[in-house]
Amino acid sequence: MTAKALPPIGGRIIKSSVSVALCMVIYLVRTKLPVGNGIPFYSALAALWCLQPYHDTARINAGQRTAGTVVGALFGLWFLVILRAAGIYKPAAVYLIASAVVIPVIYLTVLLKKQNAAFFSCVVFLSIALTHSFDDDPYTFVLNRVLDTFIDIGVGLL
Repeated sequence: MTAKALPPIGGRIIKSSVSVALCMVIYLVRTKLPVGNGIPFYSALAALWCLQPYHDTARINAGQRTAGTVVGALFGLWFLVILRAAGIYKPAAVYLIASAVVIPVIYLTVLLKKQNAAFFSCVVFLSIALTHSFDDDPYTFVLNRVLDTFIDIGVGLL
């Protein structure tokens, strides 16, 4: 019985690792800048999503991710502003309202004919709404979340 040879590590695997490393370097540089430092997890996800075996697919995925990020971030920011203005801070209320807001988030992607971006819109919206509704300064997170994604879409495309 002969052992089967393992397949070699391919270019896409190496590019994935390099993209994640570049995201971490960008994160470290951003910690030294006055624009905030973001969260490297989101950067790495954006770069990995956009990294595809074919350039056309990568561009399409980058466009979906960009549209989804913009829609989700706008709804997330709106959500935070409304919650604060209404004085809503109880987790159960925040979670219930966020669940309902998923409807217009997805619907806007349909209206914009960007249905493939609906998932990303929801991910960005929920990452803002559910994890940062109770922060002292959630607006900085929204800005950094968008910057993380845009910077690292570029990394993924490179």
